[in-house]
Order: sequence, then C-alpha cells, then structure tokens
Amino acid sequence: MWVLYHIATTYSPKMNWRNLSWCLGLLLVGVSCQKNNRVEVPPVAHLREEVQIVRFGDLLMTSSDSAQLMSKLEEHPVFSEVFLNQVLSSYWGQSGLHRVQHFRSDSLTAQLWSQIDSLAPFSASAKADLELAFALAKHYFPDFQAPTVFTCFSKFEVGSFTIGPEILGIGLDFFLGPNYPYDPILFPEYIARTMTPDHLAGKSVQVLVEAIVGDHWGPSLSDQMLRNGLVLYIKKRLLPYTADTIIHEFTSEELDWVENNERDIWAFFVSEELLHETNRRKIKKLISPSPSVPGMPEQAPGRVGNWVGYRIIESFVRNQNLTPSQLLEERDAEKILAKSRYRPRQ
Repeated sequence: MWVLYHIATTYSPKMNWRNLSWCLGLLLVGVSCQKNNRVEVPPVAHLREEVQIVRFGDLLMTSSDSAQLMSKLEEHPVFSEVFLNQVLSSYWGQSGLHRVQHFRSDSLTAQLWSQIDSLAPFSASAKADLELAFALAKHYFPDFQAPTVFTCFSKFEVGSFTIGPEILGIGLDFFLGPNYPYDPILFPEYIARTMTPDHLAGKSVQVLVEAIVGDHWGPSLSDQMLRNGLVLYIKKRLLPYTADTIIHEFTSEELDWVENNERDIWAFFVSEELLHETNRRKIKKLISPSPSVPGMPEQAPGRVGNWVGYRIIESFVRNQNLTPSQLLEERDAEKILAKSRYRPRQ
C-alpha cells in the first residue's frame, strides 16, 4: 500500500493547514492494502444463537383486512406502539389503524416494498454478522441479552434504532444500495454511499453499542470524540471481521488519509485549542457526518474526531490493560487522555 512519510512539518501555536507539509513524500512499499485491522476474537461458539427476526414490514403489507392486521399488530404490542405512534409520526392526527391504512395505500410505500423484496438487503451474511455480534456482546458484557430484530420500512423516517434492550429495529429502506435513486437533498452522496446492504450490520450494531455506552458524557470535543471513539472500539470488537471502512463509514481514500496524517490531525486539534471546545457549531463536523471539515484539507472527512477518539481509546486500553466492560466505567476525558499516553503515528 502507499505509505505517507513526512519530510518536514511546520508547527506554530495557531497552525494553518497551508503551513503543513502535506504529502511531501510518498514511498511505495511492497505490501498489500489491508482495510481490516483484525482484532483478537474470543471463542464464543457456545454463546451463538439464531437471531430472532420479525419481518414487520411484510406483516403490515400482507394482511388481507383490518381485522387480520390488528390481530398481527397485537402480537407485537411494544414495537407496534412505537412504529404506529412515533415512526409514522407524519400521519399526525390519525388513529393507529388509520395511520397504517394510509401508509399501506401510499404509492411510495408499494414501490419501496417492491424494492426491498427484490433487493433483499437483509442478507444471510448480515444475519451471520448479527449472530456473531450478539454472541460477542454476551462474552464482553455478561448481562447482555440478544434483542429481537424487527425489520421494517417507513418511507425514510428512521433507520436502525433500539426500543429498550429487547428490540432492535432495522429500517430496510435505508439499505437499498447504490442503484436506488435516493433523494440527494435528503441524502447527499456522503450519506447515501453508506446506505447499502454492506452497512446494515454495522449501522445496526452501532445503535446497540450506543445504547450500551450511553450519552452521559460532557459537551467538549474531547468528551464527545472519546465517547464516540469508545463506541467505535466496541463496535469493532463485536464485528471483528468487518472492514474498517464500514466500521468508521469512511471511503478507502478517507481511511488512508486519516491514517497517513494522524500526527497532523492531532497537531491541528491542539494548536486550534479544540479539545476543550464546547461550541457545538465549531465541533459538529469533527464528530458528525460531513463531506469536509472547515480549516482542514479537503481530503479530511467528517467525523475525523471520532477516528482520533478511537485511536486514543485503543491506546488507553493497551496501556491500562482494560476489558470492554471495564471501559464503560471510564467517562472522564481528561483522565483517559492522560492515562492513554496517546502518541499519534508519525
């Protein structure tokens, strides 16, 4: 793969990217490009169970009449309540049954159901990935109970989500792939390129990990990027064979860029005094999806802060010899930064 070597870097207390010697030297090394930094996988065959799946979208669309539909909804009261009253919120003012009937009769609904049926985004490989992820979650977090998976579609209202610890919802209309004509206003390219079957397990496991980690962290960039880095760290442990491009939702080029420029990314955070920044507007693109990051080169992807957080968490675990469950006890960003002894790659 191509490895970037820095010949010289200019550093100043208030660094400007134009003063950095980006990409000054490239050396071709005779090794293959590996996009999956493998992690150790513990034996969990005894913990694996078949994923329990309720195809809620099919249930809605194949019921022959209102009586049969209501009977099927009553079989799954918790998910039905959330889906009818929160997911289908655009049908405000109508009763639950009328909302479903309106949803079923919509032309876009029929078109989406047909696309989902033909493209089958919930593949056997996605199911296998979830089975392994659930087994590994039981290994790392003994109190974890595998949720029932409800597949559905909502005309792009919601993708993957959890309802308590018992239910994982997966909106299949968010995984129809590159040939589906997603509205570029709603889903710009940097979002739409992750709306593929390959990302289904990754995005679904991410919402499970988000629920496990919680959101009780501070508002600063260091708080948020370490919290998000922790999510990515656990996500990788639950999906050990999944490509890093899917774990981080980067393109191959973006992943190469952050890996090759880790030192300069960190220097930018420090020189611009961003680590303690709490202004959401200033740090949003560093931790949220975005095509670019203000003040950084155009190659810098949104969420670059989360990737740095992931690297710091890796260093923290390595230096403190922590398990994933022990990691959950740590929420002090200053302590994590200090004890991680993080040193960006040269």
